[in-house]
Amino acid sequence: MPVRVLVRDPAKAAALAEAGAEIAKGDLDVPAVIDDAMTGVSAVVLVSPAVPAQELNVVTSAARAGTGHVVKATSKASADSPTARRRWQAEIEAGLAASGIPHTLLRSNAYMQNVLALAPAIAKTSSFGSAAGKGRSGLVEQFANDYAAAFP
Repeated sequence: MPVRVLVRDPAKAAALAEAGAEIAKGDLDVPAVIDDAMTGVSAVVLVSPAVPAQELNVVTSAARAGTGHVVKATSKASADSPTARRRWQAEIEAGLAASGIPHTLLRSNAYMQNVLALAPAIAKTSSFGSAAGKGRSGLVEQFANDYAAAFP
């Protein structure tokens, strides 16, 4: 499946280009640039730092382009959360819902690949801990595979 990636710095996306992705240079604060990158796109995977204005620019552009589906990387969202990021996620999710675009919210709060960074400590102690304490953590097993599976 052809893939187009919108990035600020194409030099940092060299590995993606080598793997066959089309690289589009852009800025999520510039709707016209997003519109150009959205041309011919049938689906969007939205992974960014959860800045509402930027992500809503992408959603609006996707709606204008007639994009068929958006998969949004998100986390626990709550409009009344004391945590700004959760409030921002709620704002973005509401905008996505209002857009009418079919969408999937992938609510992970950790990626299993990141556990690899704990390998030395796990090898040394045969265990590992997290900030979740005895709480639960929604791990995404393989970023690319889990996101691809979210498309209808």
